Amino acid sequence: MKVPLLDLTRFNKEIAEEWLVQVRGIILSGRLLNGPYKKDFEEKFSQYLGVKHCLGVASGTDAIFLSLKAFDIGHGDEVITHANAFIADIEPIMAIGATPVLVDKSENDYGPDLEQLKKAINKKTKAILVVHLLGVPSAMEEILKVSEESGVPVIEDASQAQGASINGKKVGSLGKIGVFSLGPVKNLRAVGDAGAITTDDSNLYSKIVQLAHHGEKSKYLHTIYGWNSRLDEIQAAWLLFGLKVLDERNKRRVDIYKRYKEAFKDLPLVPMSESINGESVYHQGIFYANNREAFKKYLDEKEIGNGSYYPYPLHTQEAWSHAKLPAGSFPRAEQYSKDNIALPVFAELTEEEIEYTISVVKDFFKQ
Repeated sequence: MKVPLLDLTRFNKEIAEEWLVQVRGIILSGRLLNGPYKKDFEEKFSQYLGVKHCLGVASGTDAIFLSLKAFDIGHGDEVITHANAFIADIEPIMAIGATPVLVDKSENDYGPDLEQLKKAINKKTKAILVVHLLGVPSAMEEILKVSEESGVPVIEDASQAQGASINGKKVGSLGKIGVFSLGPVKNLRAVGDAGAITTDDSNLYSKIVQLAHHGEKSKYLHTIYGWNSRLDEIQAAWLLFGLKVLDERNKRRVDIYKRYKEAFKDLPLVPMSESINGESVYHQGIFYANNREAFKKYLDEKEIGNGSYYPYPLHTQEAWSHAKLPAGSFPRAEQYSKDNIALPVFAELTEEEIEYTISVVKDFFKQ
């Protein structure tokens, strides 16, 4: 049997026909941008998250870029994030001319180490970018205390955590701004690139809307230099289908991971970190294996999809070699990158595929 790490076609088949009817209507209407589907998605997603405002944009990377611009961050400023985050989290910081400042991964979850975060803040620090990796909420209560004490706003990157929550509040609603990638592999996903920005701050929202539309205040009157980033009608229509079943599909992910966790409890596999006060949505089903490469080779031979998220911490990427941060700079992020391995947890996995995955993993450790 072959078990994919992720198969997008299974969910696609469930909704494709109904969506294609809508696509035909959108195309025939001639209104591909700024139409009723985008507005409907923004309203429904903001209601789902419990925030006042949502703006659909072209990608998660754009969402971060526009959020940083809304805070007037630029040359000479610093933005703190953590070394185990994704490359898209520092690209927008670099693009606006600011300096990314890394801290190590937290010992308890996948967010930033709190003590290092506190020490990294100085007069140049203009934002803290917290990434809720793997669907696991970071320690937002403690991070928000740091934000309040320092006056440095928090941007939450919840791209891998749509639907995750802390004490009943959805991630992406806790910081000053929430940003989301809604790309094809996310829990809530489009059929191409898409993103969203959320906030309770009406002034910030108005500024972000203007920034995302070329800095236009009224037609052809541009009072600031902006950008061009819009969620199109075709993607918005697809996202509305996904939003309806997001909680149901997230629950399926949770159930699959819990079955793995129970089945592997006597094996030398360490389960992923959990949020103390939060509900995870398992964007990836991570375990830790000391002999990861041999384990991965065995899974590959048995055609069990697997991956590593991510195998290279940010400071070790060749693209950022100018920062001169040697190996050993962030030991927890580095150890995590060496040990983590993901097993299939997507919602459309069959019972047969789950049982086969469990049996293959057990067989490897019996050798």
